[in-house]
Amino acid sequence: MSLTVALVVAGCFSIAYAAFLALSDFGLWLRQELTWLTVVIGCGATLGCIALVDVDAAGLAGLFFAVTGTPIIVESLIRTWRNHRAAQRAQMGPRDGE
Repeated sequence: MSLTVALVVAGCFSIAYAAFLALSDFGLWLRQELTWLTVVIGCGATLGCIALVDVDAAGLAGLFFAVTGTPIIVESLIRTWRNHRAAQRAQMGPRDGE
């Protein structure tokens, strides 16, 4: 596929994805609570568009994104779990008068 067509596809997807994240309740929730996932989806779409032009280049870039992004995702998931557990403990803790 030509570079121009791949760039048009990438631009159209990006506009639609940005609108989804900004205008839908689910998109707003994703942006606020699972930012890392919105980045993974965006990078995946970008890699998909690169693959329309050069599959090997997209594969190599995807490998680098996976290696550099995995620690960030793991840290975010651990932080989310810790925050969830702290909220649970606060809700289940002793209350005045009990």
